[in-house]
Amino acid sequence: MVEPDIETLKRQATLAYGFWFAAIIEYVIFGHASSEPSINNGLIVICIVMALIGGVRMVRKNSRIRDHKRKVNVTLSDILITLLLLALVYLIPNFLGLVKAGIILVIAAIYIRQYLRSLEKLRL
Repeated sequence: MVEPDIETLKRQATLAYGFWFAAIIEYVIFGHASSEPSINNGLIVICIVMALIGGVRMVRKNSRIRDHKRKVNVTLSDILITLLLLALVYLIPNFLGLVKAGIILVIAAIYIRQYLRSLEKLRL
């Protein structure tokens, strides 16, 4: 039986990662290699708003973890996966197009799945 606090944390994590990684993927698809930056200003603003919402949700999600060591590990892993995805945005060549976004999406999905799977062992 899964505790209600863990279910709440799962829901918060899903929303946080959904907003955060969707902002990164949207930036890859629409904003990164734009030849006409004035057209995509609205999309960049949406990316920034989504990243802000996801970031606030991540902070709230991480603040619910009571074990200090696990909280530090989760926070560092969130930062590292974000840095990895942002590095891949610039390291993967632009001629791959949507394949580039797909690669980033697969890495983000694997990370989210592993995090949600690790919550089964977590005691708040």
